[in-house]
Amino acid sequence: MRGQVQVISASIAFTIIAIAVLVLFTQIYSHTGVSRSYEVVYDIPNILRQRPYWTARDLAHTIINTTGAVYCYVSIREVDLVSNQVVSEDTYEISPLTIPEEQLYIRSFVYSKGTIMGTILTYSIRVGYK
Repeated sequence: MRGQVQVISASIAFTIIAIAVLVLFTQIYSHTGVSRSYEVVYDIPNILRQRPYWTARDLAHTIINTTGAVYCYVSIREVDLVSNQVVSEDTYEISPLTIPEEQLYIRSFVYSKGTIMGTILTYSIRVGYK
């Protein structure tokens, strides 16, 4: 009976030590001394899907308010597919006065979508983060 108690207690002690070492190496040591970088990606297509038609000003302010960016440039161009003529074009830019553009992390996006009127809308968006 005494031998069984020793075997059981030794196996329990081994299990506890194994779990402690596993947690130590996978959860604690993996985060020390290592630099990790995370890319912040905001879902610009989801913002575009909120409304069927945008003005450049409204879209730029919505992107700034939703993503927390400090710089936003929006250009919306509508082109007639039959005549290949520009039907309308709208641009708007929100730029900080205190931060030079060289210090910003700028991401560019281009999205297109067709309309039922036989035109195509092209959204050119640049978003800058500090």
